[in-house]
Amino acid sequence: MVRHIGCTISMMTIKSVVLSKFFKLFSLFLCLNINFLASPILAQTPKIVGLMAVRNEAQIIANSLQALALYTDAIVVLDDASTDNTVAVIKSLQTQCRIAQIIEKERWYRDEPGDKNKLLAVGRAIGGTHFIVIDADEIFTANLLENNLLKNKILALKSGDKMTITWINLWRSTDAYRYDASVWSGGEVDAIFCDDGKCGYDSAFIHSPRSPANLMGTKYDLVLDHNSFDFLNNFLKNTKRELVGGDIGQKKARNNLQVQRCLRDLIENRVMNSDQAVNACLYCFLFKPESRFGCYRRDFTAGLMHFQFVNWENLSIKQAWYRCLEKIRNSDIDIAKINKTYGESKSEIDLRVLPTPENWFKGYDNLIDKTVYQKAKSLYKPQVLQWFALYSSAYFKELDIWDINWS
Repeated sequence: MVRHIGCTISMMTIKSVVLSKFFKLFSLFLCLNINFLASPILAQTPKIVGLMAVRNEAQIIANSLQALALYTDAIVVLDDASTDNTVAVIKSLQTQCRIAQIIEKERWYRDEPGDKNKLLAVGRAIGGTHFIVIDADEIFTANLLENNLLKNKILALKSGDKMTITWINLWRSTDAYRYDASVWSGGEVDAIFCDDGKCGYDSAFIHSPRSPANLMGTKYDLVLDHNSFDFLNNFLKNTKRELVGGDIGQKKARNNLQVQRCLRDLIENRVMNSDQAVNACLYCFLFKPESRFGCYRRDFTAGLMHFQFVNWENLSIKQAWYRCLEKIRNSDIDIAKINKTYGESKSEIDLRVLPTPENWFKGYDNLIDKTVYQKAKSLYKPQVLQWFALYSSAYFKELDIWDINWS
């Protein structure tokens, strides 16, 4: 009996010591990880919030908001002192599109980083953890709705991560997109990120990045076409040609995905036979400079459609507006540099377009009116005319804006 009690006491002592050490270690864990556990981002239920800054977009804003709402839990809009009925249109869609707040600036001034910080602050205040930052003339391709593909990709991002997506420029029509070596083909946009609770925007007043530059997480790229790229190996095996591991591999050329995109494009879109396609692909990657195959850098299976180039007259006026704004902000700015920078927007050298795939719009059949982009009248023109009156047209005479009828 004595031995039994002694054993019991001994066991109780051991348990007490073990529990004591456990609680000490647990307390130490809490102290070391207090910031981690207290992180508002980790503690919150994941919530995707769309952020959009707009000005005078009444004619097209319904399309972009209704499409964006399919990927988000809430939307925050900043109106930069619109002079049309943009705000009225937004308010009419507030319930349908779950627009949590409309920030209305009383006076117009171009401050992209400041506007984005205002949007982000409100997005955080309503519980946002993941953010999509797009413009009023942009819409995701509808195939990203399939099986909640884009939503799932977004929610997989961890604190501080961001995601880039192919920027698809529809060209002079909603039925075609640019696919060539230009800067308007093969680009990417960092429109999606997971908040870390401390990032913010700090950049020039114009053309600021979509995601905060001080995010410290991982950058991911939304690529879908890699799943289909046993295409190259099977093709080369059947044609008994060596491409990636041979000539191109020895030259340390571009990555395998780009070679496969090139080859598939040459066969499917340019109707070449096997030998012609391989030879053309070799020429493209071995002898052309980097800029000659820009479209092969990106996956065009899905992406963010950009409608700026659909209405050519409006595009020309908007690019003129940018030039004038740069001149107003800095009277000593390099005019040649301005003209060159914005001149790219209207360049159609070696232009090549492909038909817009049906599945880019199919999921939006009852939401989007594709005709509004051609019908829309530019509200940039009245402001440029006001600047002519305020500064005189002679102030802007060296800018390449006089191909436009300003009467």
